Amino acid sequence: MLAERVRHVLERIAKGDHEHLLIVTHAIVIKAAISVERNEPLTNVLKMNIALLSATPLKLRPFS
Repeated sequence: MLAERVRHVLERIAKGDHEHLLIVTHAIVIKAAISVERNEPLTNVLKMNIALLSATPLKLRPFS
């Protein structure tokens, strides 16, 4: 569901040829992306606090 969709997008982004990328989205999607990137259960999003109108940098690792 959400985690699968986020993982799919992160995989596509990781394959791209870009130095920087800006994505504007809802906090729950950012939380899901962090969980996917850390390979953590999606339930961990409930413990995360993402400030409104904030910037959250992610460095993507290669996906297998």
